[in-house]
Amino acid sequence: HKQGVTSEEMSETIAIGLLVGGSITIPHIRRALKVWHEELGGAEIKAA
Repeated sequence: HKQGVTSEEMSETIAIGLLVGGSITIPHIRRALKVWHEELGGAEIKAA
């Protein structure tokens, strides 16, 4: 966000990471999305 990355670019990057890395990347993706959401000014996301 601070470097000018759009949400669309971040989403695409995470999708590629999941495709390449497989399900082992899911915990890292969750953490990345939580941080991204907080950077955008959102409240904390709680896991289901």
